[in-house]
Amino acid sequence: MKTGRNSSSIRMDNLSLIMRHIATSSTPLSRAAIASMTGLTRATSSRLVDELIGAGVIEEFGESKPRVGRPAVMLRIKGGRNTILGLEVNLAYLAVYLLDLDGSVHVSRVIEHDSRDSDPAETFATLSKLIGEALASSPATPLQTILCIPGLVSEDHQGIVTAPNLGWHDVRPSHYLSFPGFDAGRLTVLNEADASSYSVLFSAPGRKSGIENFVYISAEVGVGAALVFDGEVFEGQRKWAGEIGHMTVDRNGPTCRCGSNGCLEQYAGFDSILRNAGLGSHVTLPELITLFDEGDPNVRKAVDACAMALGTSIANVLNLLDVGVVVLGGNLVSLHSRMQVILEAELHYRALAQRWDMTSIRTSEYGKFAASRGACLAGFEHFLRNLDKWNSWGIPVQFQ
Repeated sequence: MKTGRNSSSIRMDNLSLIMRHIATSSTPLSRAAIASMTGLTRATSSRLVDELIGAGVIEEFGESKPRVGRPAVMLRIKGGRNTILGLEVNLAYLAVYLLDLDGSVHVSRVIEHDSRDSDPAETFATLSKLIGEALASSPATPLQTILCIPGLVSEDHQGIVTAPNLGWHDVRPSHYLSFPGFDAGRLTVLNEADASSYSVLFSAPGRKSGIENFVYISAEVGVGAALVFDGEVFEGQRKWAGEIGHMTVDRNGPTCRCGSNGCLEQYAGFDSILRNAGLGSHVTLPELITLFDEGDPNVRKAVDACAMALGTSIANVLNLLDVGVVVLGGNLVSLHSRMQVILEAELHYRALAQRWDMTSIRTSEYGKFAASRGACLAGFEHFLRNLDKWNSWGIPVQFQ
């Protein structure tokens, strides 16, 4: 049931509006400029600006010197105080990323870690240690912690329903994470592909990149996707949307861990590529690429099969959703140039719109930090839309 707007909610909307204008502007803004851009009166705009300054999210600096009239004090996002901590548990590594509201990166650390079929307690103990070491060099205490995992998350974004390749089911990360300043009440869990999509959707906190409709596909051992429409990530009724890895590409294909058979993951997942190439699980991605570049026939056949299956799956998605951009992440970044010809040929053959307008296939530019950085950007977007929630959490961003 919808309720009417009151003065408090309208005020918070206006605070968010001012914050977003300051965050997205390519040049510093004055109070007069903000009043003009938002349509608020100068008195109201100035009062709300003072409130944002008092809350410690923006600050005054310097003066403009116009040719005519009085100098104006400029405003900008205040750095060094409000940060969000993004974490990722990947099958092959653990990542920690600390992003500031002003867009600066305080921490970006990654270590190799085999999390496949791991003990959650051991993995989170290792991650907690890494976080503690990383935060020791930063003066800022994170406002929020966002964890990315390759699996399905609970509807309240507090738990992991299942992450088959990790071997985890019904896991509550808050029971295991422990590092200075950690508050379990401010922990959010996101699917890795959904989080990564925010690193495409936003170029900085609150600042859209200009790509509003796209599909983000990430492949490691598993294959996941995020669906983004009009700048919003579509999660689905149970928050499980985007499981492209379990889209059937061959009804007679090999059995998948999900219980079905012929899934995309059986061709595009890294373990499956190694298996299809007749290689052992000890072979790394760089080694696989070297073998491909040297012309190993079995490796080339496996990578070609990956390209065909991926092209078929993407074509199915494009025929259903009609988006113009596909972004590849994870192992697909390195494999893209080796798959490009077959992948694009399959798209052209199967995707209806390709005959008139070719879909842009891009690769993620953030490597192993795509998910953890995206998580931070997702957190800041929620912050800008829900300033009042931070009051209820009792964290050091207070609006009078």
